[in-house]
Amino acid sequence: MITRPTRVFIVVNTAMLWLTTIIASTALWPIYAGRSLVILVAVALALASLIAILGAVFRWPAWAVMLATAGGFLLVGVPVAVPAKAQFVVLPSLDGLLDLVAGVALGWKQLLTITLPVGNYEALLVPALVLVLVTTVTGLSIALRARHGELAVIAPVIVFIVGTAFGATYPNRPYDAPIALMVAVLLWLVWFRWYRRRAAIRLLVAQQSHDNGAPALAETSTAGLRTVLGAALILAVASTAAIATAGVLPPTQDRTVLRTTIVQPFDPREYVSPLAGFRRYLQPALADTVLFDVTGLQAGGRIRIATMDTYDGVVFTVGSDEVASESGSFTRVPFRFDQSLITGEQSDVSVQIEGYSGV
Repeated sequence: MITRPTRVFIVVNTAMLWLTTIIASTALWPIYAGRSLVILVAVALALASLIAILGAVFRWPAWAVMLATAGGFLLVGVPVAVPAKAQFVVLPSLDGLLDLVAGVALGWKQLLTITLPVGNYEALLVPALVLVLVTTVTGLSIALRARHGELAVIAPVIVFIVGTAFGATYPNRPYDAPIALMVAVLLWLVWFRWYRRRAAIRLLVAQQSHDNGAPALAETSTAGLRTVLGAALILAVASTAAIATAGVLPPTQDRTVLRTTIVQPFDPREYVSPLAGFRRYLQPALADTVLFDVTGLQAGGRIRIATMDTYDGVVFTVGSDEVASESGSFTRVPFRFDQSLITGEQSDVSVQIEGYSGV
């Protein structure tokens, strides 16, 4: 828009962008599944909205908005996206800033080679912060300043698509989130149309009153209001029917996402049997060498270092091309692993590597 946006225009567009972005951010929950994501989305929305509104009110050029966004990212990035390296909870540290900057480029790939959910593990929250912050600044700036502000609805859609692409193979909420996002986006578009129509009517009435010298007639906006309410009613009925159908006919197959096409970086079947390496520790000179320092293990307990389930007549190994076994698979576990189907006593064990090296 050429003129400065009004307060009502700013408030409504900000509220709609917050609503659609929050709905779209639910696609990120299977990736992180923790309170850190909620804090990140809230901080990113507040910071991005402040930058976009200031840029629209004071007519900042694009480069100024970009610099403000980068500065805000560096200011809040470490406490929000790399909390383990924040000082006094809210202040960034040098190591945290290095991880933050590196995570902008490397975090996306790391998300595809680790078990979900990741929580706030290392700097894997950085991609989420970049995604929400940049799309919110861009979307709200377009809504408040562009001639075709309706294009702002693309921003939350991008958040949802990226979150889905980097998410799990099977969705926890397959239909309700995209349906809710569609309804919110359409309501936003309907409001844009109503607002522009009301502005056009006001301009036409003002011109006619100026030409005729007569006082302007009171604007009747009931038609526009009926349009908004009618669209809302239709969307409510359609979304209710869609959600009900989704409940009756849930998806039966896993979906294909980016992580399904990524090969895990480590395959133990490509290495020589670990038993060959352990033989050298039976030598007298190494018999008393401490390989691992274990604390918290119950009396008589054991730690399984490797499982050999395949024998080819020469050596034991971990699986093969003919034998598919879980011992031959490897995945990075960030902070939590589902053991709901495992029976036994729970224990907290700490393992520190001492004299051992290698795979």
